[in-house]
Amino acid sequence: MREKIQKITIAFRIDPKIKEAAKRFALGTKQTLSRYIEQLVRLDLWRKRLLG
Repeated sequence: MREKIQKITIAFRIDPKIKEAAKRFALGTKQTLSRYIEQLVRLDLWRKRLLG
């Protein structure tokens, strides 16, 4: 079993149209908006070779 990683909450502003589209997509994939955004950031960092 994996160790649970402590997560930090941050706040940021996002265009309402983008937020609604992201919420719809996340709901369609049975994810929370937070988890969807986390995965997008993780993928971006991996592509830039900043995350192992």
